[in-house]
Amino acid sequence: MISVQNLPLRLSGNKWLVLCLFFLFVGFPACTPHKKTHKSSTVNTNKPTPKPPPTIKPEKPTTVNTTPPVKDIKPLPKESTQPKPTKSTFNISFLLPFYANYNNLSYGNDSIYGKSLLAISFYQGAEMALEELQRKGMRFNINLYDTENNSSRISQLLSEANVAQSDMLIGPLYSKNIPSVASYCQSRNIYLVSPLSSKINGIYDNPYFINASPSTSSHYEKIVHFLQKNYGCQKFLLIAGNNTKDMQTADEIINITFTNPAGERQTPIRADRITYVSQSQSEIASYLDPANTNYIVVASYDEVVINDLLRKLAILSSDYDIVLVGMPTWDQIESINLDYLEMLKFHMTSSYFVNSDNMLQKQFAENYKNKFGDYPDEYACKAYDIVRYCVGELKNGMQLYNTMPSSGTFSKFDIQPSKRTLNQSKADYFENKAVYMLKYTDFDFVPID
Repeated sequence: MISVQNLPLRLSGNKWLVLCLFFLFVGFPACTPHKKTHKSSTVNTNKPTPKPPPTIKPEKPTTVNTTPPVKDIKPLPKESTQPKPTKSTFNISFLLPFYANYNNLSYGNDSIYGKSLLAISFYQGAEMALEELQRKGMRFNINLYDTENNSSRISQLLSEANVAQSDMLIGPLYSKNIPSVASYCQSRNIYLVSPLSSKINGIYDNPYFINASPSTSSHYEKIVHFLQKNYGCQKFLLIAGNNTKDMQTADEIINITFTNPAGERQTPIRADRITYVSQSQSEIASYLDPANTNYIVVASYDEVVINDLLRKLAILSSDYDIVLVGMPTWDQIESINLDYLEMLKFHMTSSYFVNSDNMLQKQFAENYKNKFGDYPDEYACKAYDIVRYCVGELKNGMQLYNTMPSSGTFSKFDIQPSKRTLNQSKADYFENKAVYMLKYTDFDFVPID
């Protein structure tokens, strides 16, 4: 653990130094063997990358006066009507998989273990957000823990006194480790932010848990409701691969068609469903209408199924007007033929969007590069928005769920209660349900809502 009190916050000027600090402060055994790997490249998001703008001088963090942290003041759940206490300093703990023991910190060899890069990028983005909040007057004690993505290690970390005194925990990054940490935080009235997990299980009646990354269910809801509201769609063709994951995805989308967006009355929408087992073009065409627009949702994560369907649908598009909607991970499939996406008026959802013309994104990218020596990847960008939004709300008493939807630099935020059933009186937890709908046009993605 690295404890950083009384900012400025900068722990590192590069990835190597972040890991070096772990050895200096945590005191890992010197005899622990290290595994070497070559330095990995930045995570490829396959989305537009901010182009380097003219040089922007990085802003220097403002040094703040030192004051002791306020102890034993806990935030209150949403249902409470008691006034929230005002704090001068907030205790923030990060639980991230740095894998510090797997890195060689020799000055002659700056190789970084590949699995460390995600946590490093995430924390560097978070650091940018914390410095910005500091300039706005917030003060923090930052505790940084290496989880090693290990359940036993996380259990040990939860016995740390500084963790118990946290106002907010950010992490773990992987869903398998979330339920135990969520239970710990619930029992101690500590807010827990899950920053990257899109699938949350085993969290019940926990008003302190915030899933900052929209779930897959939120993506599917966005697809159905967008077709209803924006295109006036009353029927669409749903195609899923003949495998468990695709079939479960199709089931969930079908269930969503029986509900309407909150507070809105929409024309009922229905889906004709096909289980794809390499049907011919003519068999698929039998479901299409040559006189009207055909909305097709392909509920598949199988690369072979996706590419085979795209080829057949692209050929059919010469005779039928087709609007195709895919799943939120399709932008990561390098084998997809982009000409097919253009021909099929392709749409997909995303929790994150990079716009090369956005000045705020350009400025963040340049400031990040000036600070860390490279442009930010997807995880740094997401961390910047999530930490700035969630940690920033601590000063407002964590009224995340009572605020209007808002936009970050790369992501949007709309915190809503998440319930297993519609008739539940209380939420199981809270989730960011804000999702972009992107359209592929002129060989580029653009948000259309």
